[in-house]
Amino acid sequence: MTSIRRCKLENKDDLECQGWYWGPLTREEAVEILQNYDHGHFLVRDSTSEHEYTLVVRKGNAIRSVRIMKWDGKFGILSSHCNFPSVTSLVNHLLKHPESYKIQFPDLDFHHPVLKPRNERDNLPELMLQVVLKGKELLLKRNDYTNHLQKVKMVAMEIQCSQTTITSLQVVHEMFEEQLRIQTESRRNIMFEDQTTVSSLAMNMAQLHSRLQLIETKLKAEKKHLVDLQAEHHYQMEITEFLNPKLSKLEIEQKQLCRQALEMGILKEYLDLLLMEEECSDTGHFSHSFWLISCNRPKAEELLMDRIPGTFLIRPRESGFALSVVCADGEGTKICHCCICCTQEDRYGFVPEFCLFDSLEELVIKHKTISLRFYNPTLDVCLTYPINYRENDQ
Repeated sequence: MTSIRRCKLENKDDLECQGWYWGPLTREEAVEILQNYDHGHFLVRDSTSEHEYTLVVRKGNAIRSVRIMKWDGKFGILSSHCNFPSVTSLVNHLLKHPESYKIQFPDLDFHHPVLKPRNERDNLPELMLQVVLKGKELLLKRNDYTNHLQKVKMVAMEIQCSQTTITSLQVVHEMFEEQLRIQTESRRNIMFEDQTTVSSLAMNMAQLHSRLQLIETKLKAEKKHLVDLQAEHHYQMEITEFLNPKLSKLEIEQKQLCRQALEMGILKEYLDLLLMEEECSDTGHFSHSFWLISCNRPKAEELLMDRIPGTFLIRPRESGFALSVVCADGEGTKICHCCICCTQEDRYGFVPEFCLFDSLEELVIKHKTISLRFYNPTLDVCLTYPINYRENDQ
């Protein structure tokens, strides 16, 4: 389990006890937090450069970032004044002696530190479970929003086509009306004795009337179709406008949970892989029939012999399940085994502290990209190839 968690930065234990230190916060997240505070409020976050920090302070209606310099093992906000043995002592000095930075930063005030709320989720496994559950909820909501947004675009295209069709029908309708008017005037000017011409004109006019009625019927139907499309477009727009703030709220909640997990030492790489959406590709991971094999450990080793690294199977045991997987071993391979843990709530994982997956299928799918080294440094392998899937390709 220790591989999942990062090591503390050097000399950082004292800093992490300070309420104004927010840890691995992005610039955008810091700005979002300080938007709710007044002039002079500030916090400290990790810089994008490793082992460096940034002061973020509210200045009037703006947010200003000030880099904390480090020179010869000491800190300061000016390279020529790196006199403090720690970030904590630097911040305490800024609070007590505002005159010390006014010459260089006359428009800034470090009056009120913004304290990070206490983490009520001291239980790391529970926090990680919340991260996963919130990720699933966010994914469903994001897919729902995307689907409705696509419908908005499709209906908008259909509306454009319908409007084009209506315009075309109206042009044709006007052409037939003009022809009918000309035929009517021609009939009036023909001598009544010319019955053949009169009869021919009558037939043409009857055909024109028939076509006009057909066009009018199509035009009426198309206009109704356009009204229906416009109503559907309005409905889909309302749904997207309704979902958008909910999606934003979920994204903020997920960021907060992830930030808490990072502060508690979880590796960002593991967190990113855990929350990454898995594509429903044709790999066999999504069906247990390709990798769930009823056999014992010796039989599993026999089945996996001479397979390439990443080939795996899961086998039932008296008390749950076990994984057997082919790992690289220098220039050769070796077959490794590990137990699969399961909670009373039927959640699965490779260590008891991180049973985060609702099914064996989800466990397998996620670890197609998540290496087992996060749980055991000696098992640097992903579950890449289900044993019964496309054996010839392997």
